[in-house]
Amino acid sequence: MFTIVTTITAAVVSEEEDAAATDDTTVCESNTAVGASSVSGKPTWHSGSQLTDEHINNARTIVQVSEEMDVPEFGRIIAIATAMQESTLVNIKGGDRDSLGLFQQRPSMEWGTPEQIMDPKYASNKFYDALVKVSGWQSMKLTVAVQAAQRSGLPDEYAKHEKSAPATYTHITGSTAADRCGTKSHLPERVFHEV
Repeated sequence: MFTIVTTITAAVVSEEEDAAATDDTTVCESNTAVGASSVSGKPTWHSGSQLTDEHINNARTIVQVSEEMDVPEFGRIIAIATAMQESTLVNIKGGDRDSLGLFQQRPSMEWGTPEQIMDPKYASNKFYDALVKVSGWQSMKLTVAVQAAQRSGLPDEYAKHEKSAPATYTHITGSTAADRCGTKSHLPERVFHEV
């Protein structure tokens, strides 16, 4: 089961405006219930299979780097979703062409040396550097923000992780769905695709 959380952008809104705002301001969907229903309490992939300790540890590194860089929560969820799609949260030594690591960054595209890219902290830092340079990224849908930073050949594939990435973030940080979705400063409106 997924919970849809909405926000109202104005401090005081009439009942008519409130009804309209509820339809137009879906912020995100939390699948914390998916993780809670599993035996170990770990979040799951969009396919329903459970994340392993390796996946969780790599996601934890991604979050720790963002905290050091003071990247807002939405950026952390974007980064987790990106690594979920690019490497299944595994620090892999190969990929398409010269792609490497958690984010499948390419030395030939000036993401760093192969040794640097294979360091999850370095790779996370480089991803956030690219993300925060994107004008208006905090107001974009997750898939649009990822593509602007990552420049993938298959940008629509990130949408598969719009539910599992927030659940993974919640698992790591203990952040509640209300914390992530109910505060406009954390997540922009209509970040995620509607179900």
